[in-house]
Amino acid sequence: MPKRSKIAAIEVGREAAKIIMLAAIALTVGRDAGHWAVAFAIAFGAWDIAFYLFLKPLLAWPASLLTWNVRS
Repeated sequence: MPKRSKIAAIEVGREAAKIIMLAAIALTVGRDAGHWAVAFAIAFGAWDIAFYLFLKPLLAWPASLLTWNVRS
């Protein structure tokens, strides 16, 4: 398997695992579909904020809060 394909497969698997983990958290606290959706959104938001907070000291990225991950 070419290196790029392997990295892409790992990234897809990592993202799928993240969604499953967040869905499991939401299922644990949600009483119905509405509560589940809110719990999932809160868990996803908390995960995303924590992810970028850890990227800054580990990789010095993003350069600022206004940095967009866009290729030109």
